[in-house]
Amino acid sequence: MANDFKWARKAEENEEFLKKIFSEAGAPKTTDKLTKALWSTTYLYCLRECEFYWPIPAERHALLDAIRDEKDWGKITELACWVWEERFVRSGFVYRMGGKIVREMILV
Repeated sequence: MANDFKWARKAEENEEFLKKIFSEAGAPKTTDKLTKALWSTTYLYCLRECEFYWPIPAERHALLDAIRDEKDWGKITELACWVWEERFVRSGFVYRMGGKIVREMILV
């Protein structure tokens, strides 16, 4: 992570929430390293999307059943978006990771 202090501060600011949410998700050890938990909010978000849009809803719902509060999902989304922005927009590797498509998207 390009700015470890920034990541550590963001993780510490959300420590209580991260511990709560990963405990509910059945992955409490994820918070042994808070920056890893912060990073992993992207996985929670993506898994929720997979479950939500699964063609047969009754078959895939473990995470949706574990984390039921929409306010929690709002916070997960907020943190996941922060992580994605830090990883892909503010990392300093934007052009090397995405090449021409990044230039077209950002420098339009």
